[in-house]
Amino acid sequence: MSKMMIVVLLLLSSAVVLYLSFLSFKLLRTAQKQTELEKQQARALKSTQQHVGQNSKKRKK
Repeated sequence: MSKMMIVVLLLLSSAVVLYLSFLSFKLLRTAQKQTELEKQQARALKSTQQHVGQNSKKRKK
């Protein structure tokens, strides 16, 4: 009986470890996607600011 309990506890702990590693992997992927999205937004903002700056210089001339 006690050996069976030990096996069940080991299986449960293994399942918990697998689940937690899956969650951390998912969280890491989400963080990477968020970082890439932020980089794209920064590039778009910089591009927009450059175009606005060029247009205002043209109007001043």
